[in-house]
Amino acid sequence: LARHIAERCRCDLIVDAFAGVGGNAIQFAFTCERVIAIDNDLERLRMARHNAAVYGVADRIEFIHADFMQAASRLRADVVFLSPP
Repeated sequence: LARHIAERCRCDLIVDAFAGVGGNAIQFAFTCERVIAIDNDLERLRMARHNAAVYGVADRIEFIHADFMQAASRLRADVVFLSPP
């Protein structure tokens, strides 16, 4: 499912607003030039960073520890992907 969504969201810059452990962000890194992965839980972001390294895409993803609803007004992207927990 994540691969299919990533194909449909192909763009230069995408924001994964609720990145969790990185499943969608990793797939987006295969189809988009840059990914901003946001999550409000540092442990999930740590796991997302690790998972991105395992898949060889960590250099295409910027990980941000924040609450998306508070950070949203400061972000600019082609696509914003929302899949809250």
